[in-house]
Amino acid sequence: MTKKVVIDNAVPKEVFKKIQEHMLSLQYNWHYGEGVADKGDVGNFQFVHTIHEGYYMDRPNDYQVIYPVMDVLGPQLLIRVKANLLTKTDTNEVHGMHNDTVIPGALTAVYYLNTNNGYTIFEDGDKVESVENTLVIFPAKIRHSGASCTDKLRRVVINFNFIPWRDDPKWHALMDDEDIRYRNHWEKDMQLPYDNNGVPCK
Repeated sequence: MTKKVVIDNAVPKEVFKKIQEHMLSLQYNWHYGEGVADKGDVGNFQFVHTIHEGYYMDRPNDYQVIYPVMDVLGPQLLIRVKANLLTKTDTNEVHGMHNDTVIPGALTAVYYLNTNNGYTIFEDGDKVESVENTLVIFPAKIRHSGASCTDKLRRVVINFNFIPWRDDPKWHALMDDEDIRYRNHWEKDMQLPYDNNGVPCK
């Protein structure tokens, strides 16, 4: 079974409703993205909305809305926050195993904004169903894929990639010796942002 933490009802119901109403409103801007798992995945598409990339906050208003989820994660360093929308399909389409980032010691979190019969699946076949206000956190090096839904018009999630605080007990079970070893390098060079390949940006 994949090493992961699943948090049901991640934020209070009234807080979740505000997040959901903001992210799923007709006024929310989505951008067409060809491919889902990677750039070579030209047979599929999704709609995306980048909220945060590297050291830059692209969408301050979004950041304020999703801050309660960020508070649960408690990151030391944010790498990327991105909302993904998959449209309804005739069958549950799994779009290919991938990593959101290869930075050692990073964690990936998926926050589900609506309940549907889509899911997140991992290489070992383990699944997490798309249930609204559920948060799943796992090591970023674990390959995974989203699967579209057949029972709702859209499946919407927010993906977080982040480096946790070393002394945060919530995530100790997700870290291994290699992750801890790399942290020593990061904490020395923490003033440098890293790209999605784990290379310091000069």
